[in-house]
Amino acid sequence: MYITGLGIHSYKALGIAKHMYPLEVISRLWAFLTLWIANIEIVTEGDENLKACEDKPTILLYSHSSTIDPMAILTVTPLPTKFIFKKELLYMLPMIFPLSALVGHIPIDRFSRDQAVSAINKAAKRIKDNNTCVVISPEGTRSRDGTLQAFKKGPFHMALQTKAMIAPVCVFGSYELWPVYQFLPNSGKIFLRYLPPFQVDDDANVDELLERTRNCMVESMKTPPAKFEPLEGAGKCNHAIITLFVYASIIYCLYNYVVSGSFFRWF
Repeated sequence: MYITGLGIHSYKALGIAKHMYPLEVISRLWAFLTLWIANIEIVTEGDENLKACEDKPTILLYSHSSTIDPMAILTVTPLPTKFIFKKELLYMLPMIFPLSALVGHIPIDRFSRDQAVSAINKAAKRIKDNNTCVVISPEGTRSRDGTLQAFKKGPFHMALQTKAMIAPVCVFGSYELWPVYQFLPNSGKIFLRYLPPFQVDDDANVDELLERTRNCMVESMKTPPAKFEPLEGAGKCNHAIITLFVYASIIYCLYNYVVSGSFFRWF
């Protein structure tokens, strides 16, 4: 694929890190701005563990209790990431998720086993062919109470197919900021803890991988970050006000242009 006249090999020759390729930057910028508007700050721990995954096929598995989770992971993870997301979002948010599919994120139909398997196989091929990091929640959907749910086996079948690195991530604070039943997010902080990744062995099986991953995530989540308050600074709306002012100014200028042929007509 070629973007802005440069190919992937050109970026490598220039020494540009994979997570700074144009499509990656566009995806990260969207996620960053979305969280910035909501006044949500991201704190990380253990991201140096992901150095072991550089230029290696990787499956990043995260605890999932809020819509914020994938945006936070996309913003700060120092690897090029492609998310597997539920297909119905293509229709629920038609201005955003079709673009996500275009930049390489993978929709999955959770209600059709055949199509879900096809999406998993597609992701597995991408991981093997491009040494990509694919991101998926092993829980399959958001937790309704903020606790870690039972894991699905699909991600671990994918791990066996690819013999990829498995990189678990525990997310703290996102449930407090934006639980499933709440329409809009609170402002505050979200904490991402990247656990040490591990290589899938040749003699591994799905149940063993699932149990190993879940156990290490459960143990990690028993120890929340010290002095971490997700709702610290809750109620801030200054970024949202700035954004509304910018949008209003753009709409006003466009209206003036349509009506009078000039962008700036204040009187």
